[in-house]
Amino acid sequence: MLALARNEGQSIIIDGTIEVKVVKWSRSSVRLAIQAPREVRVDRDETWRKMNPGKMTPLEVAEKERNERFAREGESGTGAPSAKRTPAEGEIAITAPAAGVFHRPEGDAAVRVGDAVEATTIVGHIISDEDTIPIPAGTAGILTRVLVNSGQTVAAGDALLLVKT
Repeated sequence: MLALARNEGQSIIIDGTIEVKVVKWSRSSVRLAIQAPREVRVDRDETWRKMNPGKMTPLEVAEKERNERFAREGESGTGAPSAKRTPAEGEIAITAPAAGVFHRPEGDAAVRVGDAVEATTIVGHIISDEDTIPIPAGTAGILTRVLVNSGQTVAAGDALLLVKT
């Protein structure tokens, strides 16, 4: 999940085809304008829940899958510090080059635990207000652990992933 702060008149673009614009906001509500292709269904949460009783929302499904994935990779999925964040012998931490929100690639571009990486392999990005900064592995080896959830805010220098050289 990506959480953003937006002001009135500002938008986000999803997959180059969907625009969500903040039209007006107040203390108790926000008014959004959503422009999407006709084949993309857009429902309010309460409407979707009435039409799909007992089903998890797409966001709930994604959160569950994300937590299960991190559990399989040996992480709690909460982003909380743990003993597992300490590099073992022969492991090198890939650190955040700047403060911002950490994102890992998905699909075919994703580097998974157990995958080999080269120094130039992009293992994620830091998104800040000013820029999107790619994060190269910086060393050749095998990705052994993911320490930070995609979408989590990090500080410059925070350990993100571990690579065994």
